[in-house]
Amino acid sequence: MNILKENRFLNLLQCFLAVILALVPFVIKPVCRSLMKNGLPMPCHYSGILITVLALVVAAVNLLAFCLKKSVFTLISNIVSILLIALAYLLPSRIITLPFSFLPRFGLCQSAGMSCRHSFHWVTVLIVLIGLVAVIQLIILAVGQNKAKV
Repeated sequence: MNILKENRFLNLLQCFLAVILALVPFVIKPVCRSLMKNGLPMPCHYSGILITVLALVVAAVNLLAFCLKKSVFTLISNIVSILLIALAYLLPSRIITLPFSFLPRFGLCQSAGMSCRHSFHWVTVLIVLIGLVAVIQLIILAVGQNKAKV
């Protein structure tokens, strides 16, 4: 019984969820399209770009782990997935901020009725699902490694 072969589909599930996550900010539930008074896009626009890019990286890493069929790549892909989706949540919600002034300001609109608020609910659900699948796969890998040693 090879534990890696049994849970490789979890990489594909993470890949699928990450592609859906990448589509949320601009296709499924678009963020605000209006501009600020200075003519620049709102912070939610930059948050949408950030979420899309990070989700596509998560999808690519998991697809690579699925294709390479090695447990070390599966381990690395899950750790990378957890770190990137954490950033995709923490930066737009302004739990953490970047200290560099030349980077765009990430965030959501102040008004609860704006479309970015509804979009971020979908993003949160998908982030939790991807993180849950990654943690489950890490647990399965750890249990499989312990069983192989015994």
